[in-house]
Amino acid sequence: MADKNKKIQVSVIIPIYNSEKYLKTCLESVLNQTLENIEVICIDDGSTDGSVSILREYQKRDDRIKAVTLEHRNAGAARNAGIDIAKGEYLSFLDSDDLFEKDMLEDAYHFATDYHSDVVIWRSDSFDQEGHFRSMEWTVREKKVCFNKDTCFRSFKNNRFKAIMGWAWDKLFLRSFVLDNHLRFQEIDSSNDLLFVYTSLLLAKKIYISDKVLTHYRDDNAASVSHRREKTWNCFYLAIRSLKKNLIDLGLYELYERDYLDYAVNFCLWHLRTVNEATRKKIITSFKERWWEELGFDTMTSGEYFNENEYLDFVGIIFGKELNPYQKITYKLRGFLISLNENGFIYTYKRTLYHLGLGEDNDIRRTQNR
Repeated sequence: MADKNKKIQVSVIIPIYNSEKYLKTCLESVLNQTLENIEVICIDDGSTDGSVSILREYQKRDDRIKAVTLEHRNAGAARNAGIDIAKGEYLSFLDSDDLFEKDMLEDAYHFATDYHSDVVIWRSDSFDQEGHFRSMEWTVREKKVCFNKDTCFRSFKNNRFKAIMGWAWDKLFLRSFVLDNHLRFQEIDSSNDLLFVYTSLLLAKKIYISDKVLTHYRDDNAASVSHRREKTWNCFYLAIRSLKKNLIDLGLYELYERDYLDYAVNFCLWHLRTVNEATRKKIITSFKERWWEELGFDTMTSGEYFNENEYLDFVGIIFGKELNPYQKITYKLRGFLISLNENGFIYTYKRTLYHLGLGEDNDIRRTQNR
């Protein structure tokens, strides 16, 4: 239990929607944190299963839990509702099906206070239904950031938006920093944390990045995520377009244009590759009609992109341009060298095995749309 005479150090905000299967495990993982002076703000987004009953049960057991029920909208709206009532010095946004190291909040809080950080970031791994854990080294690109010291977005190396994933559950945010900068989650059905996360990184004067694995992502809902994205197929575009608008409004677009466009290609390409054919056709049509120009892909040549291969891949899908055999060989070799330079040997080795049909993919199953 928290000491009521002490300030709340962290407000943990958990959006919940039909989460009864894993909710108890998640709540236990949060309530058993070594950092005790926390509040746990559970925002039920109109669940129709037993989630609300579980929340009531835990609320009786631990007065640190604050449960709020809303009409069903989306996780972005739920997180914003949590921000509005939070009292903690820092904000943590967790998902209701994941697990957390017992000292996650304590470590993150001390990193934040010791280094006076606006944002703290740490590593994650994933686990499946059989309890097998595997690394997610791509969530923090070690060749692009500095660990365990003060840093900022500008100090990240090229492809800055690819250095850190655009989700919120492996980060801690100074609440006054969030409020002063009017940071909000987009209230859309998927990709709703991208704008909040990357805008916070752009504005943060001090960012601390830990090499410790503190969050364990439950990797068993790929099918439901994919199905939801096919129903809300344009949310990724709304998110990436809003990020461009924020960069322009902050006077930072010219500085980060190359980083933004390279990331936008990567983000859009991933969506195109992970939806069904009918949805892919709708996305391709939208790019041809207006999205291509709106997002600015026509403003740089292929050679100006950090990852020219991804751009050529993207162009090929949207406009149907085929490479000749020589270009394909050169393309694959260049892609290998780019990955080696950006991601290191281990990651590139795993990706190569995957493409040869000799291993599992650790990147395509990314979860930017939870």
